[in-house]
Amino acid sequence: MLDKYSSSDLSNLHAVTQQYIRALTKKAVDSGLKIVNIKGVEYKIGSRKSGKGYAYKPLKCEELVNVVEVVEPKNESDIFSKFFNEKSFLNVSNSSCGKGCTTTTISTTTPILGLDSDKTSTLEELSDDEKEKIFFKKKLLQEYETFEGTFSQFQEYIETLYFEELESFGINISYNQIKRFKEAHESNGVFGLIDRRGRAKGDNWKIKNWVVDELKSIFWAKKGDIRAKNLYRIINKEAYKRGEISKEQYIATLKGLGGVISYTRINEIIKELKSSREYKFLINPDRFKNCYLPAFGDAREKALYANHYWEIDSTQLDAFGVLGNKESTWQLISISDIKTAMKVVGVVKHSNAAAISELLYKAFNKLGIPEHIVTDNGKDYLSKHLEQLMEEWGIKHVRTAPFSGDQKPFVERHFGTIQNSFTELLRGFKGHSVAQFQSIKSQTSVADRLSGKAEKQAAESIEILAAKLDEWIDNVYSREFNSSLKTSPYEAFLADEAHIKRSNIQNLAYAFCKKEIVKVAKKGIRKNNHLFNSQSGLLGNRVGDEIKIIIDPINQNQCFMFELDGRFIGIATNEKVTFETALEAKQIYKAELKQVVNENRKIASKYKDRDFVSEIIETNKEVFSDAKPIELIGGGGMTQNSGNIERLHDIAKEIEKEVATIKEVKEKYVAWDHLASSTKESKKRKPDDLYEDIYLKKIAY
Repeated sequence: MLDKYSSSDLSNLHAVTQQYIRALTKKAVDSGLKIVNIKGVEYKIGSRKSGKGYAYKPLKCEELVNVVEVVEPKNESDIFSKFFNEKSFLNVSNSSCGKGCTTTTISTTTPILGLDSDKTSTLEELSDDEKEKIFFKKKLLQEYETFEGTFSQFQEYIETLYFEELESFGINISYNQIKRFKEAHESNGVFGLIDRRGRAKGDNWKIKNWVVDELKSIFWAKKGDIRAKNLYRIINKEAYKRGEISKEQYIATLKGLGGVISYTRINEIIKELKSSREYKFLINPDRFKNCYLPAFGDAREKALYANHYWEIDSTQLDAFGVLGNKESTWQLISISDIKTAMKVVGVVKHSNAAAISELLYKAFNKLGIPEHIVTDNGKDYLSKHLEQLMEEWGIKHVRTAPFSGDQKPFVERHFGTIQNSFTELLRGFKGHSVAQFQSIKSQTSVADRLSGKAEKQAAESIEILAAKLDEWIDNVYSREFNSSLKTSPYEAFLADEAHIKRSNIQNLAYAFCKKEIVKVAKKGIRKNNHLFNSQSGLLGNRVGDEIKIIIDPINQNQCFMFELDGRFIGIATNEKVTFETALEAKQIYKAELKQVVNENRKIASKYKDRDFVSEIIETNKEVFSDAKPIELIGGGGMTQNSGNIERLHDIAKEIEKEVATIKEVKEKYVAWDHLASSTKESKKRKPDDLYEDIYLKKIAY
């Protein structure tokens, strides 16, 4: 321990403000004692060598000689006698600790003077709590009158020194509050510090039963969402309607004066109601159920071994994550093994069937194959894809009743464990509630936020956040002692190793993940801006082939390759192909090519001298030897071209007829020509149609 302390040292040592220490020091110096008591430790006040401020030296027992201790009055009469009169009488007594130190005890006893009989009677009717409150208000006024400094410093001093009293009496330190206390005390003495509002004169200040009943009924009807001032208005309005207060008294209530009940009493009733179980249920039924639903027995007993029962659910992550350049909220999906408390988690943008399928793939790889999976009735868990997966793997799907989170308590509790530990350490932590979010947000002033002066701590990228969460689950959560298991989740899981069933990763991938058909290029498989290739040269003889691939959702640097019929080929990665791998792929290619060439040569030599044309002709001759020859097929029957044949036949007849006509015309022409030679006029006349014209018309038709 140091020999001497500064006020700064004491502030850090006892977790109090320096203003509080300075206030205690001033009172001690003014009293002449020069001793301060800070949380049970006494220090002697001395001057510092520099002449500025004070130095505080811890007191030893032998130094506690003639220390004056002022004992506060304890009984009811002493409380009032301390402040109800300006003159006080002191009783002094000395005591010794047996080690040489003497303590002088001063107790105060003062008679009640200066009050009339009515006021004295009123004071005697007050409860002990009300008397203590008057005593405390008087003490606040005394502190204010002797305090040197600003009001904000006084406020900090009082809230530090009298925190419990302020909380107990429901007093908020403000300038207006202290001003009202001071004015009331100056005008009416201690009697003015009594809460007189809402006290009916002549009724011994007793609140009528209907007032309390009505106030409680309104409070419950509004589920607690109503202020004391509105309750004060409603109750006094009702009192006026009932004729229990006059018009003048009701008008006074509009100024907050008088009435059938005081603000203080209303706040006391509200405080009482808000502490009840009914109120907790009304404001948040789900939280009430989580907190107060009986959980007798051990829900873990139904799970007899690891992977016997899993629970799965999702909730909002209490931290922001960055995707690209945008900060946003995310969902947390969790799978919990009931027997061992082992977990598998995933961070997704939206909880849907695809996200749940990927998480199951991840969990099957890590924990093995479960026998039962417990979910709620959300549409995410009722998709045909998930139902088919569970059926194929022989898993029984257990659905809870609607809105019954208590039927899957382990995964629900795990969310609280993760949110209260892991997420609080993230840079993007946004609080566990709206109130906490607003509190975190308000730590930076609006002016600084708008001006850009506020130093913003960017949240982690979602990829880094998800990776950290997996590492936290595997290396922190699963290794820590679990009081319910009496061991760590990892050790509990290891103890049930004999019950854990697993499947190879390619079968899981083919069942759970999206399959795509791609063509193998000369450089490998191009997908998602990556070039995948087998590190064992498996694709050396598959260039140009179509195959199915599945990008591993856990490790997207690798993919699983399958034939189109589902047969597993191998695993490809986006790692750079080594020289040895490339050489091996070429050797596989050459070996395949050589085999193909050799087989082709053998087959070609086998059929080298075969005349397939002649063989086919001879075979067909043999088969159709009894058939009618083609030349003998036909007769009077009409074929599909019979219409054309009939038309040609008609044309031929018409031509024959026209030829006969032409012959007759020609004979006329010869006669006409003979006649024309003798007569010029008749030479101009000719037949209407010549033979050639008739022929051309027929052909054109």
